[in-house]
Amino acid sequence: MADLADCLDELAPISDEERTALLALEVETLTFRRGVEIRPALDPENAIFVLKEGCVKSSLALESGERQIIRLHFPGDLLGTAGLGYTEAVDALHAASDVTLARLDRRRFAMLFETHARLAMLLFLASQNQRVVLMDRLCSVGQTSARSRVAALLITTCDRLRLGSDSAGQIKIPFPFTQSEMGQMAGLSAVHVNRVVKSLVQDGIVAWRRESVTVLDLERLRTIAAVPRHSLDKALAWMPWPSPAAETADA
Repeated sequence: MADLADCLDELAPISDEERTALLALEVETLTFRRGVEIRPALDPENAIFVLKEGCVKSSLALESGERQIIRLHFPGDLLGTAGLGYTEAVDALHAASDVTLARLDRRRFAMLFETHARLAMLLFLASQNQRVVLMDRLCSVGQTSARSRVAALLITTCDRLRLGSDSAGQIKIPFPFTQSEMGQMAGLSAVHVNRVVKSLVQDGIVAWRRESVTVLDLERLRTIAAVPRHSLDKALAWMPWPSPAAETADA
């Protein structure tokens, strides 16, 4: 299972003291079966969570009765923070697979910004990283072909899950989504997604199975996706590092 600290540690090293502070935010662990609504939009409780295991869909309801998937969440992600400045939740959360969540105490979360400024900076950076992902997705949906959009969805999922290749150079991506759901995320009809999937399989770029996709040729898929490669970790020299006292205590 992943923790919020694991996610932030990818941006900059997290000390044991900081990890303890993040774990102290968690007040209860919850599990949900695939397809279950975790929290509806406009929920007055407006809870925030850390995703420990599985995949969660964030979505908005449309006047037509359909749902638009806004974002996919993976282990280590914060859920529900978009609604922190509102009295009600701004989006709905649904379990895309069986999931485990930790609900966070909102007051402790607020106090974290007072007591651990460095963690607050990392949380801010993580939110900006999510913003860049959404920017890339918006650009993909608005300016690229259907084939590029589907490829971009797969590449982004692979990168966010930090998946490595096996001995054969292949990467297996857990992908519990229907082609209709893929269409929502890529701005395509299910029929169009089906055609693109078939073409990627026929070209030997991916192998498609229920619940998973195996990437057979990563570089070709990246070329088709045309997703920008951002190097956030190389631009953090200005960030404060754990204090010498904390490092000594950790040692």
